[in-house]
Amino acid sequence: MTINIEKYQFLKPRKGYVAVKVAEETKKQGMISSGATEDRAYGYIVARHPDDQHGLELGELVVYNEYEGQELFKFDKITEDGILIIKADEIICSVK
Repeated sequence: MTINIEKYQFLKPRKGYVAVKVAEETKKQGMISSGATEDRAYGYIVARHPDDQHGLELGELVVYNEYEGQELFKFDKITEDGILIIKADEIICSVK
C-alpha cells in the first residue's frame, strides 16, 4: 500500500510523538497471526516532529501495541478514521 504523505502535512506532532495511519490491510494479508501478536498493530508513519531522534521515516510501516496512542477523530482536514498519535518510544519495530 502506498500512503499519500502530503495529505497529512498539516499534522505537526510534538517532539517525541508520531502520527500513524492504521494499516488495516495487514490483517487481511496475514501479517498479524494468532497468538502472542494479537495485541500488535501495524501502521504507516504519516507525520513526525522535524527533530525526531528515533530514526522513523515518513511512509515507513511500523508495529506498535494495538491500544497505544490517541485516535484523531474526523475534523476539517481528516476525512477518514484510523489516524493515531503515538509516542515514538512506543513503536516496537519497523517492517522493511
